[in-house]
Amino acid sequence: MALIYATIILILLIVIIILFFKSLSKIIHIIIISLVVFFLLLGCVGYFTYKDVRNIMDNVDSPYLVTLSDKDIALTAVSLSSKEMEILNQDGIDQLNKRNYKPFLEDHFKIIFIDVKVLDQILPEKLEYEGHNISKQTFLEILRSEEPLKHEMFRDYNLEDVDQKDMERTYGADIGGGDISEPSHQRLFIVLTAMSNIEESDLEPVMLFDQYKKGNIRVYKETIAFKLVKLIPNSVVEEAIKEL
Repeated sequence: MALIYATIILILLIVIIILFFKSLSKIIHIIIISLVVFFLLLGCVGYFTYKDVRNIMDNVDSPYLVTLSDKDIALTAVSLSSKEMEILNQDGIDQLNKRNYKPFLEDHFKIIFIDVKVLDQILPEKLEYEGHNISKQTFLEILRSEEPLKHEMFRDYNLEDVDQKDMERTYGADIGGGDISEPSHQRLFIVLTAMSNIEESDLEPVMLFDQYKKGNIRVYKETIAFKLVKLIPNSVVEEAIKEL
């Protein structure tokens, strides 16, 4: 009887060992396939990231359309290149608000959307313009209004007396395509006016990088390199800046 029990136990042990190795074989098989798929995907991501970075480097001097928006509503926009700055007219702003981006990508490498939340972050609580003092909150309300230069802060600003040279002096750059009677142009004027209140130390790259990760600065089309940048910790960026 003892021999029978021993035989049964031995048979059970053999069955269990066989089943274990079969399961282990399946697990190893799955792990190997997973690793192959992972490295293939990693290689594809690396390849397309490399191509994307090269494309960005090749287009570093290409025009970019920089748009100031408020909750996905475009307020003003400028076409920026290494040679000039051109203000987008109101018709162009309307096209942006219709999400009709294709025509702009024909002439621009990327469209960069900057939310007013970024201005709220970097502007001081009190702003000054030609002797007038207003709060940051009031400035943001003016910026969002339909006719920004109708605010009392700009009551001495006569639109009829403005010519191209005046605007170039105001912006500190050669510009084109603008019409100061358009709300989008007025918004650009008051934004650049407000920027004179910002200290250089307030424009820290890490802060702007953090705003990008939060979605307050967006890039369209956001290709793989721009997506992967969001995964970089702020501490790494800080260390990289220190090394510059």
